[in-house]
Amino acid sequence: MEMNYLFPAICKKIGWILLIPFGLLSIYCLFEFNYEGMNPVQVSSKAILFLPKFLGVGAGSALDEIATIGLAISLLLVGFSKEKDEDECIAKIRMNSLVWAILVNYLLLILATLFIYEVAYLSVAFVGMFTVLIFFIAKYKWELNRFRKNTLEDE
Repeated sequence: MEMNYLFPAICKKIGWILLIPFGLLSIYCLFEFNYEGMNPVQVSSKAILFLPKFLGVGAGSALDEIATIGLAISLLLVGFSKEKDEDECIAKIRMNSLVWAILVNYLLLILATLFIYEVAYLSVAFVGMFTVLIFFIAKYKWELNRFRKNTLEDE
């Protein structure tokens, strides 16, 4: 029995479109948050993006939550949407890429746990939530392009 756990192919385009603003917003939030004494940086309404005060970075703001949720959704849409020509070979490439991404991500997380301490580790933990999907998408696209290139050369 075949399980259909993938989103429709159109969701990949939506994911790529969402990934750009939410990726940039996530990077902004990551670098604007001040870990010194765990006090967040206060961003006024005259900030770079002219966002209302509740969308500032840190305690009581919604910007970092919006960025995190948007980035997670966009990466899931990009990584787990069907290809137009989805078949068993592409499914195998997808599975192998996912296993590779999980192994690499946790190896890096173990190394970070051993060598990064205190508050800086919070940044590593935040980034680590998304790197498994980023590694998966990068490896999957790389292998899929190699597969398609080899298929075209064989014809």
